[in-house]
Amino acid sequence: MNQTWQDITLALSGIVLAVGQVEKLAKTGFVDTAQFELCVKALLNTSPDNTRELFESTEVDLSAIFEQVEALLKDYRHPKHVDTLKYTLGVLHIQNKMMQNKKMLYSIGNKLNDAQKKVEHFGLTHDNVVAFIAQTYTDTISTLPYRIQVNGEYGYLQQQRVANQIRTLLLCAIRFATLWRQVGGKKWHFLFYKKHLLQQAHTLCLDYKRLP
Repeated sequence: MNQTWQDITLALSGIVLAVGQVEKLAKTGFVDTAQFELCVKALLNTSPDNTRELFESTEVDLSAIFEQVEALLKDYRHPKHVDTLKYTLGVLHIQNKMMQNKKMLYSIGNKLNDAQKKVEHFGLTHDNVVAFIAQTYTDTISTLPYRIQVNGEYGYLQQQRVANQIRTLLLCAIRFATLWRQVGGKKWHFLFYKKHLLQQAHTLCLDYKRLP
């Protein structure tokens, strides 16, 4: 059961990682390049051997991500967590709606295959690749009745580069939300099994701090 809770916590951490970058982009106009690359790589890896495979990175301090998840779980109501929590719950809601739309799932799957081909030609986070993934989000997820309202500086949100990166990261977050469901994650875990999530986030933090 601990392995299941670890997988659930890893998937949750992926969502928090992606929406955390959305928040940073919207408010500063900048993104952490290494974290952005990890998210896009995870998005395009549709058949990982295990959950940890999606977090393979020599550039990202993953222990800091798990610390962020710990802090969020300990105090949902803290003002600094407002946007992260809102985006996380929004992503889980959208992912649930997406799974009910088989046509949309098929379209996204095909587009991600096309994106992978572009990666082979341009590179993982080339502007052309990011723009293509962002357009995929616009053509599919953005057509759902519910939309995530991103809070930030108007000047940044109006920049095409920032808009493309935000849409790409939201699709990455939805990918992690899909993983969350696949490994057994449920919304009510936040209320009734928070202790398990906290314990695993702390353990993961310590594990990744020990890695060279």
